[in-house]
Amino acid sequence: DILVFLTGQGEIDKAIAQLNKAIGTLPEDTCGPLMLLPLYAALPPEMQVRVFRPAPEGVRRCIVATNVAETSITGKCGRCCGLVPCCFACVTFQEAL
Repeated sequence: DILVFLTGQGEIDKAIAQLNKAIGTLPEDTCGPLMLLPLYAALPPEMQVRVFRPAPEGVRRCIVATNVAETSITGKCGRCCGLVPCCFACVTFQEAL
């Protein structure tokens, strides 16, 4: 899974929209199924809890959250293999198990 940390709801909503648009322009069969999941305080609880549920088999998750949620997510999401911190140039990846 991929975690992206941004500073607020507006940035998260914009990033989710841009990712959906970019994925939609890719040629068929070039990108596997990807579940984009926002996470911020104003999101209803039933939407927030989705980030802690496992993704369906064969589906990658991209969780786009505020940096306030970082501790909760990195400890509970399970199979995270990518972390994209806000405003940093480096990206950390580890092999999926």
